[in-house]
Amino acid sequence: MPQAIEHEPIPQERLSPTVATSEDNRRFSAIVREYRSVEREASERAAARAIAEYLVGRVGVYFPLGEQQLDTWAEVLDRPEDIPAQALEAGGEHIWFETAGDRFVNEAESAGRIWRSDHALSGSPDDDAPLVLFLEMNSATTQLLDPSHLESFPGVVVFDAGVGLPTAELSRRFHAAGLNLDDFDPPLPAVGWTAELCEAMTGTGPIWETDEPTTETMTEEDMPDTAGPDSDEAVDDLEDDDAPTALDLVKLRTGPREPRVMLENDLVAEGQVTKFVAGSGVGKTVLLADFAVHWSLGCAALDRGSDGKARELDGPKRVLYVDGEVGQLWWRDYLDRMDAPLDLPNLFVVSMESIAPLTTAAGARDMAGLVERYRPDVVILDTLSSFIDGAENDSDTWITFDNRITLPLKAMGHTVIYADHSGKDPSLGARGSSAKRSKLDAEWTLTVPRAERPNDLTLTRLKDRSGSLPERVSIKRLDGPLGHVRVRKDKAGRVLGAVSSPTAEELDSAADAHNADAVVAEAVSGPKVSGPRDARERALVAELDRLEIPVEWGRDRARTKAVPKLEGSYETSVWRAALAYRKQR
Repeated sequence: MPQAIEHEPIPQERLSPTVATSEDNRRFSAIVREYRSVEREASERAAARAIAEYLVGRVGVYFPLGEQQLDTWAEVLDRPEDIPAQALEAGGEHIWFETAGDRFVNEAESAGRIWRSDHALSGSPDDDAPLVLFLEMNSATTQLLDPSHLESFPGVVVFDAGVGLPTAELSRRFHAAGLNLDDFDPPLPAVGWTAELCEAMTGTGPIWETDEPTTETMTEEDMPDTAGPDSDEAVDDLEDDDAPTALDLVKLRTGPREPRVMLENDLVAEGQVTKFVAGSGVGKTVLLADFAVHWSLGCAALDRGSDGKARELDGPKRVLYVDGEVGQLWWRDYLDRMDAPLDLPNLFVVSMESIAPLTTAAGARDMAGLVERYRPDVVILDTLSSFIDGAENDSDTWITFDNRITLPLKAMGHTVIYADHSGKDPSLGARGSSAKRSKLDAEWTLTVPRAERPNDLTLTRLKDRSGSLPERVSIKRLDGPLGHVRVRKDKAGRVLGAVSSPTAEELDSAADAHNADAVVAEAVSGPKVSGPRDARERALVAELDRLEIPVEWGRDRARTKAVPKLEGSYETSVWRAALAYRKQR
């Protein structure tokens, strides 16, 4: 809390002057400057305390010799029981197994806690390129930092650091360790978000606000209006460091328009807040789960070309699905029904039971922690009523929710998807206060127009901030495997979805629901993984198949085992594409 500011009181006879004097203006400016100085110092102290608390149990470990040195260093975690007896017998070199050290390295890689040097990311297949591992210490990893163990690894440097530090603070800590932060890159762009989040949560940024407002914190408006603050001289004397920058309207109108990236054409835009509203049992959770699985695999769920293949996105999306509706047994059954791959490394399903209501400061902190941990591109909350502790028809509930959750997520560039229950009249949207809709970019209601055909669904637009979305999108739910496709509904032939989507007439001509599903399945095949893009990727896939490298192996393990036997060398991007294809084909 900023300390009290002592200043000379203004004489009573001049508290309400007809005209502000120069002395009044100077007094007012001095008070504001002093207040801001004290407030800034308090903020810096709070940030320092938060950073110190964050670094408890967190260190960075620099490996000058790269992955091979890291793997050897982690072998201290291995236990004899990790090695199956068959691996020690003749021919056991072909038996795959994972030790505790392997799991430690693989989990760090998956969590984005291994940052490689620019040289390692340049395409050169160099396992010796330096890297930094961010380690969160616990009882299982204490032995990794034992001085007697570290003596065996000359050049390894241990220093206080964590991926969630503000960039400037992280740079200072790298410099103190004799390193340059600019030489290392995080594995995903989203990691940069955690630095901004940390700045916001430690009081140096305004994005994620989790503390309740207090009357003890003064604002500029709270200052006594005793010195004519509207006078020209007072305004000129005020510091403007914190003033927002106005838009350059000429540049805005004459520069190139940023392309609008769609995760699902005509439905979901990247970086925006979209809500899907439906009555109980209509299938909104099934639809959103279908979206989540496809996006995490790098393709759209509904968009397909004339060849029937799913439209590829610019890469797999990390999807955080916060489930407040169905539970883990549902996910087990429905992922099987969707014929989803067993390994979904970019889909993270979290139960609402493990976090506080998101309208509270504790819930906002829990959400911030989830986002920091999983670094999602997409956040799905299903359903909204499960995440609040206030009345659903109270506008204050949703204003608080948006301030704590919606606005911070959108400000950081995340795509946000909400599921919600409709009221008695589905055409009016979600039940409860109209304040629910204030921060949405798009809102759709999901309905079943014909009760006798429960798998024929219609999405009707309720809100469109962009003004470019269609009024309706018709989709059909399939089974075997469970999924969704678009269908056309107008006799004029206007295509609302992919070119290969069947018309309503084609569906209606089917004798029963099973045949209707067959028509759709024949016109639009399920999601397929595209083959290797070039000859080098195809060659590496063939080599790995020939060497019988298990498809579940990660890049480091596969490369370690295969490189001595390969007929050529391959850059990192080729390895990544080949391994991804082998896992998903």
